[in-house]
Amino acid sequence: MKAFHNKDGKPVLMRMVSGIKENKDYLGEIDGLIGDGDHGMNMNKGFSLFQQRFEKETFDLSEGLRELGMILLNEIGGSMGPIYGTVFMAMADEADGKDEITVSDLYQMLDQAKKELEELVGARTGDKTLMDTLTPAVAGFGKSRPGGCGYADCPCTDEKGCREWKRFHEGYDSKIRTCQQTWGTVKRCTGCRGCILLYPASELCRRYNGGDRVKLAIGCDEAAYQLKKTIMEHLSDIGVEYEDYGAAEGETVLYPDIARKVAEAVAEGKYERGILVCGTGIGMAITANKVPGIRAAVCHDPYSAERARKSNDAQILCMGERVIGKELAKCLVDIWLKAEFSGGGSLPKVKRIGEVEQYYFDKVKKQVSD
Repeated sequence: MKAFHNKDGKPVLMRMVSGIKENKDYLGEIDGLIGDGDHGMNMNKGFSLFQQRFEKETFDLSEGLRELGMILLNEIGGSMGPIYGTVFMAMADEADGKDEITVSDLYQMLDQAKKELEELVGARTGDKTLMDTLTPAVAGFGKSRPGGCGYADCPCTDEKGCREWKRFHEGYDSKIRTCQQTWGTVKRCTGCRGCILLYPASELCRRYNGGDRVKLAIGCDEAAYQLKKTIMEHLSDIGVEYEDYGAAEGETVLYPDIARKVAEAVAEGKYERGILVCGTGIGMAITANKVPGIRAAVCHDPYSAERARKSNDAQILCMGERVIGKELAKCLVDIWLKAEFSGGGSLPKVKRIGEVEQYYFDKVKKQVSD
């Protein structure tokens, strides 16, 4: 088969649903080797929701991919939902308007998904993420385009393709082993790039290179101690220095007190950025934004975390333990840390925020002097 009609895409998606449900235990098992083991459960939940809502509906491939993506993006916790939601929605956008889906079309869909995922999370091949499977798939379908082959005889689906895929991963596995053996003993970057595999946010052994490092202030109230603990462990793993402003385990505090301490430390230049967590993140953000010069943003999805930095130059990231899971929180921290203020058209807007703040500061100052 060299192509299928877009309008006949429903069976394709329903077969995907069956595949996920049949392999949910296996997905959880392999995720448990390096993660918390909830991947199969979350995937099964998302795909099952899609099946329940659309099994009796009529839809084409692009419509189905978009609906599936929206369910994963909006209703599934962890980092899996936003990541796979982005992938399927990118594929849907690329498939829009196509009558037939050829191998070449599928290549374009996967390639677009790969590009958007790279832009969203900054992950690269070898970071032990979805990119490690998506990249070889894109490459395989890309090889199939010139010959116009059908789905069954694509390089990415034959035995040779499987061998190439295996060699691809074995090469990265050897780098990981090498970096694990030397980690903690090397004093400068060896160029092995193994640190990017183990610590994607650290950028080539930045811990040992002596390069610029982001320094953070972090704080929580009693409602988010466990989330703060998870984030601090993650920051240590990726080589980011931080100062803990409380609360301690079991300590009851007023969250405005913690938010004020962190925000003031950032505003005074002691730290480049800050992270505040409470039940929802909202109270922390409201308080932090009372400190002159601070731009704090509540972010519970990857796009907001990225734009908070690129568009708003937010120095403080706020999240809620009662809103998101720990894996998504770590994903958002990575995205927010990697993003930088883009300036351009956003520069006068951020400048105006400061002008509004200054206006009321001067107004209060005048009232006091009068």
